[in-house]
Amino acid sequence: MSSTFPIVLVSGASRGFGLAAAVQLSKQYPHASMHLMASSIDSLCVASKLLTSHLGPIHLHAVELSKLASGDTSGCNSLMQGLSAAEAQQSKVLFVHSAAVLGPTGPVEKLGPGSIARISQAVHVSTITSLPVR
Repeated sequence: MSSTFPIVLVSGASRGFGLAAAVQLSKQYPHASMHLMASSIDSLCVASKLLTSHLGPIHLHAVELSKLASGDTSGCNSLMQGLSAAEAQQSKVLFVHSAAVLGPTGPVEKLGPGSIARISQAVHVSTITSLPVR
């Protein structure tokens, strides 16, 4: 498949479905500008090393959802600059949203009722969509 998406944006890219999507999309769109988002820059650095066949630029964005909820958007500045450039060029963006807002993780029997209640209230959305930037 040809590289028709100049920008590929993957949230939750440091592990699980998001990481698998980032690796596959880096192969499918080898010249696209890859933007990987997760809560930790360290985990993103490790994840980006798995995109071995990618020829285009790879941008890492550490965005903590807890900070966004309180109005701190400082982690989004470089991402917004990249998307603004795409908008100016009327580029297409492939967005894979795989970020999760989770409570504690681990075996259920070790978490206790309070933690289980918090996990059940967490939001987890995984969608794949292609968005024209306008």
